[in-house]
Amino acid sequence: MRIKYVGAALLIALVLSGCGAQNALRKKPTQPLSPEAALHISLDRFEHWTSLFASLKLRFAIHDTTFTARGHLMYLAGERYEVGFEKPYNRFIGTFYVTPSQLIYFDTHSIPTTYTLQDTVMLSRMIPMGVPNWDPRDILPFPVSGRSSGFQTDSVQTEADGRALVYGNGDDVSYVLTLDTQKGTVSNEQVQRGGRDLLLKKYERIKTVQGWPVATRVTCSNPTGDVTFTWSFSDIQLKAPDARPQQSISTSK
Repeated sequence: MRIKYVGAALLIALVLSGCGAQNALRKKPTQPLSPEAALHISLDRFEHWTSLFASLKLRFAIHDTTFTARGHLMYLAGERYEVGFEKPYNRFIGTFYVTPSQLIYFDTHSIPTTYTLQDTVMLSRMIPMGVPNWDPRDILPFPVSGRSSGFQTDSVQTEADGRALVYGNGDDVSYVLTLDTQKGTVSNEQVQRGGRDLLLKKYERIKTVQGWPVATRVTCSNPTGDVTFTWSFSDIQLKAPDARPQQSISTSK
């Protein structure tokens, strides 16, 4: 069994999938979804999402250094993302624009650098604080966020507790996705890009916005856990493909 997801990679909103998977999610099925349907719900952003806008809080814990930055996330159909930060955080982190074919990084002096798919892009060069040599595209807060072409399923392993482990690849990246087939969501992800450190991602506090699941807290970490980037989202606005009015939810306490 091989499943192909044609998506691009990366400046901003959250897309999800086919009508069957969408309807299954909205009905809150008592029977588990198939791994294929659960994957559709989580990965088919490219064709079905229009846009997502959210306020973000990004907490960095890098060895003995911890700080929090505030900003915004924007996703647009076609796997295009923008991650920007408010003052004074923008003077420390910069602004990221990610598309399927390139990454544009405005540094702390607002000077842009454009990277193509052939360039080696390392987060450690942008945030020189001892972070792993991850590709910035892979730490974006959506499953399989670094893809520039597609996602190919290699195998699926069903667990006794109803979870499913999906092993797959895209470009030069290997993925392991943990699916909750009852909810049709991804709870964990392993990302191994060629020549890079292993990246672990955890998806929590998943809210349903216009029928689509959105993780409002996503933690990216290395295997030892001494480096973590935790995304938290509030005031989420999602315009779904059926042109209904925008719905806004707040996850703030």
